Amino acid sequence: MNWLWEPLEYVGETLVFLGVLGEVLAGRKLILKNNELLREALEVFASWVLIIGLAISLGALVGTNEHFNSTIADLNNQAARSNDHAARASLDAAQLQIKADELEEQLLEQGPRNLLLYGKREDDFLNSVRQFKRQKVQVRICVFGNNEVRDTAERLTDLFKNAEWTVSPHSPNWGESNCLLVGPNEPIPSGIWVGTPNSRPTSETEERAKELVRFLKRIPLTATLHRVGIETARSSESRTSIDEQYGAPDSIVVTVLGHPSEGTSRNSASVSFLIGP
Repeated sequence: MNWLWEPLEYVGETLVFLGVLGEVLAGRKLILKNNELLREALEVFASWVLIIGLAISLGALVGTNEHFNSTIADLNNQAARSNDHAARASLDAAQLQIKADELEEQLLEQGPRNLLLYGKREDDFLNSVRQFKRQKVQVRICVFGNNEVRDTAERLTDLFKNAEWTVSPHSPNWGESNCLLVGPNEPIPSGIWVGTPNSRPTSETEERAKELVRFLKRIPLTATLHRVGIETARSSESRTSIDEQYGAPDSIVVTVLGHPSEGTSRNSASVSFLIGP
């Protein structure tokens, strides 16, 4: 029915035009000059045509407006539903992205730790530690024969160099004596130890060691403060270099242990694997 309103409006407007035209012609006596009765009849007829045309136009206009308003309301409802669907889709996409980011974070945390030290995390870490430029540091490896531990230690060594720290020329050193001070079937230490090889470090070095632990945790890497010794399992030449340069009270030692996701206990047979030859 709605499709009839527009044609009816055109019919009404046509009748209005004809009615007005008839009244003008009859009123000015432009036709039927010699027949007053017919001319008056024409004038009356034109008036009725005009009235009918106006009525049809008015009715069609009302119907057209109702149809227009109904169409606008439908379009608004469709737009609202579309916006609702779009908002839900955006929310779903945001939730999926959050889940993807969380999954990526979990995969990174469970995977090789050196992969966490690239991209934005690398930039953030470098920006944090550059404030301690020329800080003495030695990177050590506790677990022998573990590629993940070695790669993480080498990556940290490179980052300290990029941050313009004074890095031990033997970093990363193999072996750390007191990482083996764990009894049979006790938890194996894991993560990263940060400490000082001197029993009386400067207060500034102690604070920097604490800050370094905080920076590593922010990556996120498992890191703790730990009292370390200057002894290693390397040759006497390496030990001499470490004793002379990195046993000072202004030195920091970073020891990389096993991945936190690995086993948490050991028996006496595993000691030789952990310390190396």
